[in-house]
Amino acid sequence: MRRGLGILLIVATLAATGCDDDEVPITPQALAYVAADHAGTPASASAESLDWFDAFEDPVIADLRYGPEKNDPGDSLTITLGTLDAETELVDCDTTEGWYTHHCVETDDGTLRWNTDDPEEDPGAVFALVPKSDGQIVMVAFAGPRLTQDPRDVDLPVSVETLFDIANDDRIDVTTTQDVVDAGAELDYWTDGIELRSALRVTGLDRPARKEIAMRLVSSAENSTLRWRRQYTYLEDIGDGRGYTGGIIGFCSGTGDLLVVVRRYTDAQPGNPLARFIPALERVNGTDSHEGLGRPFVRAWHRAAHDPAFRRVQDAERDRVYFDPAVRRAKQDGLRALGQFVYYDAVVMHGPGGDASSFGGIRRAALRHARTPAEGGSEGAYLDAFLDARTRVMKQESAHEDTSRIDTAQRRFLRERNFGLRPPLTWHVYGDRFHISREPR
Repeated sequence: MRRGLGILLIVATLAATGCDDDEVPITPQALAYVAADHAGTPASASAESLDWFDAFEDPVIADLRYGPEKNDPGDSLTITLGTLDAETELVDCDTTEGWYTHHCVETDDGTLRWNTDDPEEDPGAVFALVPKSDGQIVMVAFAGPRLTQDPRDVDLPVSVETLFDIANDDRIDVTTTQDVVDAGAELDYWTDGIELRSALRVTGLDRPARKEIAMRLVSSAENSTLRWRRQYTYLEDIGDGRGYTGGIIGFCSGTGDLLVVVRRYTDAQPGNPLARFIPALERVNGTDSHEGLGRPFVRAWHRAAHDPAFRRVQDAERDRVYFDPAVRRAKQDGLRALGQFVYYDAVVMHGPGGDASSFGGIRRAALRHARTPAEGGSEGAYLDAFLDARTRVMKQESAHEDTSRIDTAQRRFLRERNFGLRPPLTWHVYGDRFHISREPR
């Protein structure tokens, strides 16, 4: 009897203590707690984060901030735990060569990725990736001082060794102990609503080098060349119902913007070769008519295009009506350089209006399917929805039913997760291959 009672006592003791070893789902606060164990106490931490690669499905995220200053949220240490989408394998350098980051190395501790300093976009970042249970991946990312070389050779505030120490910590997994979750719940530096996307100044397409890339991309689709400055002289009727299309951005006689260009040119240079066509341009506005224009107008346009004043007017009108509003709206939506270009190219082709077939209508259609990053949505998912909406509009117009400027250009950059629109860039439009090998000077 005593022997049986002993067995019962042992079982009872195990039952009483075993529940303390049960694991629970990990939380963002628990991720922050473990990361701070290795990297030190941050100024703040939250579940808000920049979606570095937009490759994780339903991730658990913690973002720790170190050394914030006025108008600068500080160095970022971000821990992301989740599954990767079916087309993405961030831990395999061979299958993702040239994707996501400039550099990738598989080490004994896990996969190390990094981007080096890009003066026009960001200071670079380092990523340590390690597989976890149930097909999950943990990615520990650090962005702070400008990175110009292999991060293993640099004295970073959070070293590569520390990043891998965090990633390989057994407490970071799909589940962890209740003690870790409880400790995370008591963090005094945890905040619930740091709006990183508004705190971090979204830059991109309006920087000179990125703007030059945007001009080349549009020119490849509009004129089948990267030499966009040659298009000041361009003028023809492409049969899209908008009359003459001309200049660096495709100003149209049927939509009024070509008329505005000629008027502004005449204000700057009275007596120019195009001034006498203003009455005719006023009459054909809103139609595809060539009445009062024709070959004399085409010849006058070609002559005017050699005048620096006319070129300055084209540049200014492009920026005022198309480029600046598109980039401004994209930044407000939390989009980086690729998204800013996606908006700009849409405004160039469809106009900045609010009807269903213009930019405003395309954006509204996209918002019915995805939230913008500024609203907490996925940048990749939102841009996919926007391009889907734009494709539907293009296919309704015979002059624009070829959607290769989206399918084999913009979607390619999106698949590559090149949200910074960084060279090298390779794309195809109308079957032609284009390439930008390096940052324009």
